[in-house]
Parts: sequence; C-alpha cells; structure tokens
Amino acid sequence: MSNKNNNQTILSDTMHKVTDRQFSCLDTYDLYNLYNEGSFIIDFGTKSNLHINLSIVVDDDYIEEIDDFSPDNLNHLVIIGSISLNLSEIIRTINSHYGFKNYHFFDEEGIQNMHDTFPIIFNGFGGTYPSFITPLLPKRVFLGSVKTVSEEFLHLNNIDRVINMCFSKLCLSIEKNFPIEDDDGVDISEILDKTFAIMDNTQNILVVCEKGKSRSASVVLYYYAKKYGLSLTKGLDGLKSCRSLCNPNKGFLNQIEQKLDTSV
Repeated sequence: MSNKNNNQTILSDTMHKVTDRQFSCLDTYDLYNLYNEGSFIIDFGTKSNLHINLSIVVDDDYIEEIDDFSPDNLNHLVIIGSISLNLSEIIRTINSHYGFKNYHFFDEEGIQNMHDTFPIIFNGFGGTYPSFITPLLPKRVFLGSVKTVSEEFLHLNNIDRVINMCFSKLCLSIEKNFPIEDDDGVDISEILDKTFAIMDNTQNILVVCEKGKSRSASVVLYYYAKKYGLSLTKGLDGLKSCRSLCNPNKGFLNQIEQKLDTSV
C-alpha cells in the first residue's frame, strides 16, 4: 500500500471518531486549487503564507483566529502537518466552533514540492490565481481571469501560450486573442476548433476571459471532453473539481455538446 493510502486509512479512522465526514489526502495540485477557492487552512510548523480569507494558525496547544470569519466559506478545511499530529483533538476543537463540508490533509513534507511546482504563490502576487486543471496532466493548463495575469506568473510557470477570450488585451507576444461576448447567441464553433488545435500543440498554457467562468471555461471544457472522449456532464464535473465557479452559458454548452456528439 502506498504512503498516501496509509495516510488515508489513518485519517479516515481519525475522522470516524470525531465526525461523519471523510478526510482526503491532497497532492500539490489539489492544494493549489483549494488555495484559490478561499479555503480554511491551518498550517503546523511552516507558518508560510498559505493563510487566506479564513485563516487560523495552530501553535501547539491553542488555536488563534487571525482574519475575519465568514460562515459562507465553510466548505473546505485543509490541515497541513505531520501524520503524527493529534488530529482527533484538533478536529474536535475545530468542530466545536465550526462545521465543514470537506476535510483534507496535506503532508508538510510536500511543502517544498509546493514551492517548486507553484512558486508564484510565495512571491507576493496578489489576487486569485488561475486554477490548475489537474485532469489534463501532464499538459499544464491554467484557467482564470484576465485580471490575474502577470509577467511574473507567466515566467514562473513557463507559460508558452495565452488564449484570451475577452476584449481586454494583454499585449503579450504569446497571446492569441479570440474576443467574443459572453452571450447565449454567440457562435463559438469555429473558435473551439482553433483553440483545440492550439492547446493540443502547447505544453504550458493559460486560458483567460473576464472572470475565468464562461468563455475561457468553454474552451478548456471542449478540449478536455473531446481529448478524452467524455460527455459534456463528465467534462464539466472534472473542470469544476478544479475551478468551482466554471459556468459556461447555455448557448456555449449546447454548441459544445453538439460538437462532442458529432465527433464520436
């Protein structure tokens, strides 16, 4: 059994004692995307800048709140630390004050890997980061808002091409523009063919629109579903597992579904 599976068993046993929710073991990519989602993160030992929105620092025997608390964000709790931590006591303390839908564990030994894989997080870049579309590995595909793009992000993540679906141009040499309105009536069929070809021939790619929600999500959804022979529903589920706000408009979804049906 792998170390991750061993950790999963230990965590599941721990959770059974204190809550009916299951604990999942994260990898680097999972943690990166949860970081973008505004998750509640507690970090033992490293005290790195992974604390966002809702944040608490745990130091031995006490829990200290350091940021504003909003009950709307009670979704994911991530614990970063050693498997030897007294998780039962920690979870009991947290659950006595808050209730979460999902619980996750990230081994502190993987923090250096986090630094190496996504260095932008530790270099003072503000705002929400583009989401990493894990199912497309080993191809590195990021999906996000045009407002979060910076030269630093592009450089640190070795981005080869930026597909920009909105009218706000970035004026980059690696940028390919397909400006369209986010409207049900817009025909995106030919654009999807063009962006599929670009993505299929690019290793490190960033796809953006105004919010990283509809136009850019449609491009990545079509590529993902067509490349792996998925239905529209399964493709969208996979995309939302990495970026929950993805929500292509109905017109785009209908066109994607039609193109997927004819490509079978």
